[in-house]
Amino acid sequence: MLVNFLKLEELFLMNSFFKKKLQRRWTWQKLDTVTRKEKGFIMVNKRHIFKDVFVINKFSTGSEYRQLRGTLIICLRKERTRLMKSTLQSTALQILYSSEQIQRELHSRLDSLKTTSNVDEIIDNVVKTVYTDNFHRQNGYR
Repeated sequence: MLVNFLKLEELFLMNSFFKKKLQRRWTWQKLDTVTRKEKGFIMVNKRHIFKDVFVINKFSTGSEYRQLRGTLIICLRKERTRLMKSTLQSTALQILYSSEQIQRELHSRLDSLKTTSNVDEIIDNVVKTVYTDNFHRQNGYR
């Protein structure tokens, strides 16, 4: 069941990447102090960010579980540049969708102009249509 979940979500179980002795891996102990199982897991989508995963032995949590600790490898330069990038940048798909949406809206507005025969009225309506569309885009009315 856990393996299926990991495959479905494309996750890695970091406990399995770092081999430890069997008596050092258990994270849960039954009250009879005989039964011990590995019930704590660290799941990630990028396995290269962990250097080690191990159980902390000498730390009492007041329960039958022991704490699991992972050592991360963080490249501060990469993280800083990633955080500094604007999250407001549009993707190519968003740009394509918004341009198609604007084109459809302008087309529907300009279709209504075909019923008028006066050239000055048509030009005024085109200018008004383009102006209101630009106004809405600049003020965030998408």
